[in-house]
Amino acid sequence: MQTQNSQVTAAQILSLFFILKLARHGNAPKVEGKTDRERALSEKGRAQAESIRQKQEVEIYDFVGASPFTRAQETTEIVTGQKPVILDSLDMSDNPSDPLNVMFGKYGYAPLSTYFDDENGEYLKQYGRNVLREIVARASAVKPASRRARVFIGGHAVCQAAALWAIAEVLVDGGIESGNELMRQALEVNQGEAEVLVVLFSNYSAAVSVLKP
Repeated sequence: MQTQNSQVTAAQILSLFFILKLARHGNAPKVEGKTDRERALSEKGRAQAESIRQKQEVEIYDFVGASPFTRAQETTEIVTGQKPVILDSLDMSDNPSDPLNVMFGKYGYAPLSTYFDDENGEYLKQYGRNVLREIVARASAVKPASRRARVFIGGHAVCQAAALWAIAEVLVDGGIESGNELMRQALEVNQGEAEVLVVLFSNYSAAVSVLKP
């Protein structure tokens, strides 16, 4: 089966990544006079990110990226100690009529499957595919010659779940058995504040776990 993610292959993903972490930003309440993009982490949000930093294994990431939103960049930098590269694919429109904003207005923080069942669900699927393509391109450019890449991406709840689903889609299309379980788990994801989807790869499979603050 050919999908819209056909330019990314299962073999490419499994040979590229050792570990890929997809983090949701920490707590960042709305503040009068600030746009959604400018919302910064609260003290609680910074504490959540610091908790994740302390719980994760110590490692230097080969690539660190984040959405253009301040709260995602701050979370990423606290957790990794590295300044993130801004990923255009993780941007979100300020237009209330944008399909992502319309769906979020309906469902808020809900499992990915709820969003995919919406009439705009295909829009979110394509969003996830686009994010995956950019992560693969960026990581491929910096991957060490002697080993697979360690990558950390900071973003937003349902968007990170969509990227995980896109990984599963590629693996399923490539005949990788673990892709089916990964897809099932992706559809159930309802990522909490500062939670990290930790995807570990081997030569023949991928598995996800959740790291919570």
